[in-house]
Amino acid sequence: MACKYKSPFAFRLTVSRHSVLRKYVLEDEITPLPTGHSDILEEQEPEFCSKINPRSPFTSMMVAHDCRLIMGPGRQGEVFGIVALLPDERMNEDPNAKQSWVSEGSLEKMLDTFSEFPDWIISIFKHSRDLGLWQLHDINPLRTWYRGRVLLIGDAAHAMLPTQGQGASQAIEDAEALGAFFAEQADSPSGEEIGRIFEVDVFRSRHNRAGLIQAYSRQAAKPGTAKGAKTVTM
Repeated sequence: MACKYKSPFAFRLTVSRHSVLRKYVLEDEITPLPTGHSDILEEQEPEFCSKINPRSPFTSMMVAHDCRLIMGPGRQGEVFGIVALLPDERMNEDPNAKQSWVSEGSLEKMLDTFSEFPDWIISIFKHSRDLGLWQLHDINPLRTWYRGRVLLIGDAAHAMLPTQGQGASQAIEDAEALGAFFAEQADSPSGEEIGRIFEVDVFRSRHNRAGLIQAYSRQAAKPGTAKGAKTVTM
């Protein structure tokens, strides 16, 4: 997504992981990195959730060696959502294939992947109405977030895995920093002044923190247990 801040300043922000402007800013093509994991998005009616109250406003997680389930209610308890994190090879997916939110996952492969999980959770999968697949990507910390009057924020600047739930939060922090550093600008600043604020203020104040959370998010995506063990070590 890109948005333009019109007055009193003229510059362009871009926040998407699939940012077109990132190539302009860096003068180089940065390809989001496959992480070897994919999200399966599943919606299920509450009656199948016999062990967890789907109307309770909290998120539950079940962890195995190299796969996990994150579950929680939606639509005021009318549906129960499950995000399943698992290695790409368990789904036989092509990591170079074009991804979209409408890519279909394989229920048979999912049942096989989670066969060691309790029967009550497996029974939910079998009643699934909709199984979607989304491959997870992130990027390494970028050397800069700006060029001229163009500034990258959010996923365009520091795409990260969803394991810490920090993607949107970091975009908000970027925007807050941007607003704070431009708050004292009463008149339209010059291109040089905008560049100075982008580099000295916004980038230097945000780059290390965002990069650290990128690293934490990658760490949290690693196997939750030693192979063959039942003790969670993540």
